[in-house]
Amino acid sequence: MGRIVTRSLSNIVATLAMILILAGISSAQSQIPAAQTSKFGTPIGQIPIPNATIVPQNNVDAVTYVVTSKVSTLGGYPKLVDQIQATLPGAKVGGTYYDFQTNAAMANRVAYFEDGSDKYLQVVWMSSSDATRDAATRIPGFTSARGTKYNYLDVNDPENPSVGITSWAKIEVDRAGWPSIAQFDDGSVGTASHVPISFYKNGSIGDELFSKFPVSTIADSTLWPRIAIDGKNNVHMVYNRTPPGGRAQVAYRRSTDRGETWGAELFFTGASATNPSSVTAALPDGAGGDTYAIAARGANVVVAYGDGPLRVLARRSTDYGATWTDNTVGLRLVFDANHTFIDSTEYRAGGIDSIILHSDTVVAPSMHMDVILDSKGVAHYAVGQCLTYITTKGLKDNSVAGSRAGTIFSVVGDQFYEGLGVSYFREGDTVSYNIGRMGGEYWDGKGAIVSRRSYSGVARYPQLGITDDDNLHLVFTGVKTGDTKAMQIDLTPGNATSAPDTLFDVDGLYGHIYGMYRPANSMVWSPALSLTPDGVNCIFGTLCDKVINNRMYVAYSASAVPGDRVTNVETPVTEAEIYVMAFDNTKLGIVNSVSEEASELDASVSIAPNPASEQAIIKIHSVTDGKFTVSVVSSVGQVISKTSSPSTNGEWSVVIPTSNLSNGAYFVVVEQNGVRTTRTISVLH
Repeated sequence: MGRIVTRSLSNIVATLAMILILAGISSAQSQIPAAQTSKFGTPIGQIPIPNATIVPQNNVDAVTYVVTSKVSTLGGYPKLVDQIQATLPGAKVGGTYYDFQTNAAMANRVAYFEDGSDKYLQVVWMSSSDATRDAATRIPGFTSARGTKYNYLDVNDPENPSVGITSWAKIEVDRAGWPSIAQFDDGSVGTASHVPISFYKNGSIGDELFSKFPVSTIADSTLWPRIAIDGKNNVHMVYNRTPPGGRAQVAYRRSTDRGETWGAELFFTGASATNPSSVTAALPDGAGGDTYAIAARGANVVVAYGDGPLRVLARRSTDYGATWTDNTVGLRLVFDANHTFIDSTEYRAGGIDSIILHSDTVVAPSMHMDVILDSKGVAHYAVGQCLTYITTKGLKDNSVAGSRAGTIFSVVGDQFYEGLGVSYFREGDTVSYNIGRMGGEYWDGKGAIVSRRSYSGVARYPQLGITDDDNLHLVFTGVKTGDTKAMQIDLTPGNATSAPDTLFDVDGLYGHIYGMYRPANSMVWSPALSLTPDGVNCIFGTLCDKVINNRMYVAYSASAVPGDRVTNVETPVTEAEIYVMAFDNTKLGIVNSVSEEASELDASVSIAPNPASEQAIIKIHSVTDGKFTVSVVSSVGQVISKTSSPSTNGEWSVVIPTSNLSNGAYFVVVEQNGVRTTRTISVLH
């Protein structure tokens, strides 16, 4: 424990949108495929930019709100203080009355370090010890008491982690927060917070005194930082930057002296972006706060981020962040919603022929994202799913540049999100995989996902971790059928905090932290497993990047009432408790692994039709003799069917019924003489 430093407290530095059901929307919008074609790997310069300027919707004209809950008046329920009842996994490291932690992507908040034979976690969290409501917004804890708090744990015995600091304290002087942690090789950690953005660093494990190093000087225009540390202890930071009179951009800085000084600011979005030479056109603006994630390993640094059209893109540097202009790796499109305009209305405005175009409703990225690098430098992405559609209007003759403008709308009704989960992408693949569906375990679409903001789904805040041998792990916040609490919430658009409230009786769904994993040599994920109990609202899970000692180190927020008190200020003010668990990842579900690196079966395999509705015929021709086994495996590793050939002659045709399968992608695993090959089949009814 030579690096442990202890100090006394005296030394511590004190939208909801609308439901719009359009006539003529195809029935396919309710059929959500489990795999879709990804343009990842295609240089962005080769991808057409839409003619319409599509931005997130803030103000909607002629809104129709559709609700089914009974309206209740203010004061209809007594003022009750809820108390957490269930035993929660892990050790409690602190609490907070400001219980909101992110606008979209969850920052890394847990770091692992070994000091000889001793094992430690260091944790940061946005917290306020003040329950006072802000006079204007009624948000509890939105005071000067809000900031980053730090704790550490001894995890030599992971079943009984020992918390190092009994009463954590804020590390910043002013009101701040939105921390992001990164681990240096000497045991110290760094964290970034706003406003303005500053970098804070302690001396070693357990040191409560953090030194402050300024990063930006313009307080209101630089917000929501994320950091990562590469193989040389360089610190990389992305954040939201809004120049005066401009729009939100994704900005980047690098420090080569462990965060004490910072290099020039670069933009990854907008007209002033730093781009590879192959990108000749101006790029769209950023998507706003917390819509990005960053990872570093060795010389590689990868930033995933959202832009104005609500796409997820990726930047890579292969020289420790020194340059970002290499055409071979520089800028790639990861996830884009494939809208198709299916309906139109023509009208005249000022004597000019004009038109309104309506798209279908499709699965889109929610801006809840994370990225991690494996030992080979390959990037892995997890992106939450939501439902969006587009309305554009302008000149019928669209020959004049910029004559039409569009808006991306987010579908409101929770029940429409029943089939959605998290999209997983591996760099270089041509398909994305739908995992963590229905919020983890089966969800029947009933109940209210409390505090689900616009442009998000039922599986939120995904975070990735990885073992030394590249087994990938994921946690996210989801829901579970029947695990609800009768409560009242405000369904005002955007969750407006101004009185009077319009309260509705709902069955609020408790949040659950779900975990799952994918073996390094497989594309099959284990079923999502709830790591937290029923009857407690557990949200904002953050997974340590390093999964080690068969443990997933997860920090999360727990409260007695679904949702958070920042988004839903009409709920009683109670303190959320912050826990850190060392979850035994051997308790996750078994994966029916489909090896990709083993010897490949030398066989011709065809599937037709593909996509299939009623059935598909699989034809196999192998260069060797031997019986075949054909297995159909779901995207979460469940073996749907398994069939063996009647002969050993090296050729076989087998009919696979698909009429009873849900829409989505499945693996077809063909095995012969201990060697296998894998194909993908899509089912679409």
